[in-house]
Amino acid sequence: MNQEEYKIIIADDHKLISDSIELIIRENNLGSVMGKVANGNELFILLEQTSVHLIIMDIRMPQLDGLKASEILKSKKNHSKILVISQYDNIEFVKQFQAMGIDGYLPKSFDINDFITAIKKIKAGEKFFPLLQNDNSTTHSSKPFSSFDNDRYKLSEREIEIIVCISQGLTSRQIAQKLFLSEFTITTHRRNIFRKLDIKNAAGLIFFAKENHLI
Repeated sequence: MNQEEYKIIIADDHKLISDSIELIIRENNLGSVMGKVANGNELFILLEQTSVHLIIMDIRMPQLDGLKASEILKSKKNHSKILVISQYDNIEFVKQFQAMGIDGYLPKSFDINDFITAIKKIKAGEKFFPLLQNDNSTTHSSKPFSSFDNDRYKLSEREIEIIVCISQGLTSRQIAQKLFLSEFTITTHRRNIFRKLDIKNAAGLIFFAKENHLI
Protein backbone atom coordinates (compact mmCIF):
# COMPACT_ATOMS: atom_id res chain seq x y z
CA MET A 1 0.00 0.00 0.00
CA ASN A 2 1.51 3.32 -0.93
CA GLN A 3 1.10 6.46 1.13
CA GLU A 4 -1.38 8.05 -1.28
CA GLU A 5 -3.79 5.15 -0.72
CA TYR A 6 -3.74 5.40 3.08
CA LYS A 7 -6.99 7.18 3.95
CA ILE A 8 -7.52 8.97 7.26
CA ILE A 9 -10.38 10.69 9.09
CA ILE A 10 -9.71 13.17 11.90
CA ALA A 11 -12.34 13.47 14.65
CA ASP A 12 -11.72 16.41 16.98
CA ASP A 13 -14.02 19.26 17.93
CA HIS A 14 -11.16 21.78 18.11
CA LYS A 15 -10.59 23.06 14.58
CA LEU A 16 -7.07 24.29 15.32
CA ILE A 17 -6.10 20.81 16.50
CA SER A 18 -7.67 18.97 13.57
CA ASP A 19 -6.14 21.43 11.10
CA SER A 20 -2.73 20.96 12.74
CA ILE A 21 -3.03 17.18 12.60
CA GLU A 22 -3.93 17.39 8.93
CA LEU A 23 -0.89 19.61 8.30
CA ILE A 24 1.45 17.16 10.03
CA ILE A 25 0.00 14.25 8.04
CA ARG A 26 0.40 16.12 4.76
CA GLU A 27 3.91 17.47 5.46
CA ASN A 28 5.18 14.00 6.44
CA ASN A 29 3.41 12.07 3.65
CA LEU A 30 1.56 9.89 6.15
CA GLY A 31 -1.62 9.56 4.14
CA SER A 32 -4.61 11.43 2.73
CA VAL A 33 -7.15 13.10 5.01
CA MET A 34 -10.59 12.23 3.63
CA GLY A 35 -12.47 14.40 6.08
CA LYS A 36 -12.52 16.13 9.46
CA VAL A 37 -15.45 15.86 11.85
CA ALA A 38 -16.27 17.43 15.21
CA ASN A 39 -18.13 14.60 16.94
CA GLY A 40 -18.99 10.92 16.78
CA ASN A 41 -22.29 11.46 14.99
CA GLU A 42 -20.56 13.29 12.14
CA LEU A 43 -17.95 10.53 12.05
CA PHE A 44 -20.54 7.82 11.38
CA ILE A 45 -22.22 9.94 8.71
CA LEU A 46 -18.87 10.31 6.94
CA LEU A 47 -18.09 6.60 7.29
CA GLU A 48 -21.31 5.84 5.43
CA GLN A 49 -19.87 7.75 2.48
CA THR A 50 -16.28 6.52 2.52
CA SER A 51 -14.12 3.81 4.04
CA VAL A 52 -10.77 4.69 5.56
CA HIS A 53 -7.74 2.93 6.95
CA LEU A 54 -7.30 5.05 10.08
CA ILE A 55 -9.47 7.19 12.34
CA ILE A 56 -7.64 9.66 14.57
CA MET A 57 -10.04 10.50 17.35
CA ASP A 58 -10.17 12.74 20.41
CA ILE A 59 -11.91 11.43 23.51
CA ARG A 60 -13.74 14.59 24.51
CA MET A 61 -16.19 15.52 21.78
CA PRO A 62 -19.79 16.77 21.99
CA GLN A 63 -22.90 14.68 21.20
CA LEU A 64 -21.05 11.38 20.85
CA ASP A 65 -17.60 11.21 22.44
CA GLY A 66 -14.59 9.20 21.35
CA LEU A 67 -15.08 6.44 23.91
CA LYS A 68 -18.64 5.67 22.83
CA ALA A 69 -17.75 6.07 19.15
CA SER A 70 -14.89 3.59 19.56
CA GLU A 71 -17.19 1.09 21.26
CA ILE A 72 -19.72 1.35 18.42
CA LEU A 73 -17.04 1.00 15.74
CA LYS A 74 -15.68 -2.15 17.34
CA SER A 75 -19.15 -3.63 17.88
CA LYS A 76 -19.89 -3.08 14.18
CA LYS A 77 -16.59 -4.77 13.31
CA ASN A 78 -15.47 -1.71 11.36
CA HIS A 79 -12.08 -2.48 9.85
CA SER A 80 -10.64 1.03 10.26
CA LYS A 81 -7.72 1.33 12.65
CA ILE A 82 -8.28 3.75 15.54
CA LEU A 83 -5.71 6.06 17.11
CA VAL A 84 -7.11 7.74 20.22
CA ILE A 85 -5.68 11.08 21.30
CA SER A 86 -6.52 12.18 24.82
CA GLN A 87 -5.52 14.52 27.62
CA TYR A 88 -5.95 11.60 30.04
CA ASP A 89 -2.84 9.61 30.91
CA ASN A 90 -4.35 7.30 33.53
CA ILE A 91 -2.97 3.80 32.94
CA GLU A 92 -6.23 2.02 33.75
CA PHE A 93 -8.07 4.24 31.28
CA VAL A 94 -5.51 3.35 28.60
CA LYS A 95 -5.87 -0.35 29.38
CA GLN A 96 -9.62 -0.03 28.86
CA PHE A 97 -9.03 1.13 25.30
CA GLN A 98 -6.41 -1.54 24.70
CA ALA A 99 -8.85 -4.23 25.82
CA MET A 100 -11.46 -2.76 23.50
CA GLY A 101 -9.18 -3.43 20.55
CA ILE A 102 -8.10 0.13 19.82
CA ASP A 103 -4.86 0.30 17.83
CA GLY A 104 -3.16 3.18 19.60
CA TYR A 105 -3.53 5.63 22.47
CA LEU A 106 -1.48 8.78 22.54
CA PRO A 107 -1.65 11.33 25.37
CA LYS A 108 -1.76 14.95 24.28
CA SER A 109 1.53 15.51 26.09
CA PHE A 110 3.18 13.96 23.02
CA ASP A 111 5.32 15.86 20.57
CA ILE A 112 5.03 15.70 16.80
CA ASN A 113 7.62 12.92 16.46
CA ASP A 114 5.56 10.68 18.75
CA PHE A 115 2.49 11.35 16.62
CA ILE A 116 4.34 10.50 13.41
CA THR A 117 5.69 7.30 14.99
CA ALA A 118 2.18 6.31 16.10
CA ILE A 119 0.77 6.55 12.59
CA LYS A 120 3.74 4.71 11.03
CA LYS A 121 3.46 1.85 13.52
CA ILE A 122 -0.29 1.51 13.07
CA LYS A 123 0.15 1.57 9.28
CA ALA A 124 2.64 -1.27 9.68
CA GLY A 125 0.09 -3.32 11.62
CA GLU A 126 1.52 -2.64 15.07
CA LYS A 127 -0.12 -1.31 18.22
CA PHE A 128 1.03 1.92 19.84
CA PHE A 129 0.53 2.38 23.59
CA PRO A 130 3.51 4.36 24.89
CA LEU A 131 2.05 4.76 28.39
CA LEU A 132 2.02 0.98 28.80
CA GLN A 133 5.65 0.56 27.85
CA ASN A 134 8.16 -0.13 30.62
CA ASP A 135 10.84 1.67 28.66
CA ASN A 136 9.43 5.12 28.00
CA SER A 137 12.56 6.20 26.15
CA THR A 138 11.50 4.29 23.02
CA THR A 139 8.07 5.77 22.66
CA HIS A 140 7.69 8.75 24.93
CA SER A 141 8.83 12.23 24.13
CA SER A 142 11.66 13.53 26.26
CA LYS A 143 9.94 16.92 26.17
CA PRO A 144 6.37 16.50 27.44
CA PHE A 145 4.19 19.59 27.39
CA SER A 146 1.67 18.34 29.95
CA SER A 147 1.96 21.46 32.12
CA PHE A 148 3.22 24.95 31.52
CA ASP A 149 6.55 25.64 33.22
CA ASN A 150 7.67 29.12 32.24
CA ASP A 151 10.74 28.82 34.43
CA ARG A 152 11.79 26.16 31.95
CA TYR A 153 10.94 28.03 28.75
CA LYS A 154 11.77 31.62 29.82
CA LEU A 155 9.02 33.14 27.71
CA SER A 156 8.26 36.82 28.13
CA GLU A 157 4.69 38.07 28.56
CA ARG A 158 4.87 39.48 25.05
CA GLU A 159 5.99 36.12 23.63
CA ILE A 160 3.11 34.34 25.36
CA GLU A 161 0.73 36.92 23.92
CA ILE A 162 2.12 36.27 20.44
CA ILE A 163 1.83 32.50 20.90
CA VAL A 164 -1.87 32.95 21.61
CA CYS A 165 -2.29 35.14 18.54
CA ILE A 166 -0.49 32.65 16.27
CA SER A 167 -2.61 29.82 17.67
CA GLN A 168 -5.71 31.83 16.78
CA GLY A 169 -4.59 31.85 13.17
CA LEU A 170 -3.43 35.46 12.95
CA THR A 171 -0.67 36.38 10.50
CA SER A 172 2.40 38.36 11.54
CA ARG A 173 0.88 41.47 9.97
CA GLN A 174 -2.41 41.02 11.84
CA ILE A 175 -0.56 40.44 15.12
CA ALA A 176 1.51 43.55 14.53
CA GLN A 177 -1.63 45.61 13.99
CA LYS A 178 -3.31 44.15 17.05
CA LEU A 179 -0.34 44.76 19.37
CA PHE A 180 0.74 48.05 17.77
CA LEU A 181 4.16 46.66 16.88
CA SER A 182 6.08 46.40 13.63
CA GLU A 183 5.81 43.27 11.52
CA PHE A 184 9.60 42.90 11.82
CA THR A 185 9.30 42.84 15.62
CA ILE A 186 6.64 40.13 15.46
CA THR A 187 8.78 38.07 13.10
CA THR A 188 11.72 38.37 15.50
CA HIS A 189 9.56 37.32 18.47
CA ARG A 190 8.20 34.40 16.45
CA ARG A 191 11.71 33.18 15.63
CA ASN A 192 12.74 33.46 19.31
CA ILE A 193 9.63 31.58 20.44
CA PHE A 194 10.32 28.68 18.08
CA ARG A 195 13.94 28.54 19.28
CA LYS A 196 13.04 28.59 22.99
CA LEU A 197 10.40 25.88 22.61
CA ASP A 198 12.42 23.84 20.09
CA ILE A 199 9.40 23.85 17.77
CA LYS A 200 9.72 23.79 14.00
CA ASN A 201 6.34 25.01 12.74
CA ALA A 202 3.00 26.57 13.63
CA ALA A 203 1.35 23.17 14.08
CA GLY A 204 3.76 22.33 16.88
CA LEU A 205 3.17 25.73 18.45
CA ILE A 206 -0.60 25.21 18.44
CA PHE A 207 -0.18 21.87 20.20
CA PHE A 208 2.04 23.55 22.79
CA ALA A 209 -0.49 26.32 23.39
CA LYS A 210 -3.38 23.89 23.66
CA GLU A 211 -1.69 21.52 26.07
CA ASN A 212 -0.47 24.34 28.29
CA HIS A 213 -3.92 25.94 28.42
CA LEU A 214 -2.83 29.09 26.65
CA ILE A 215 -5.80 28.78 24.27
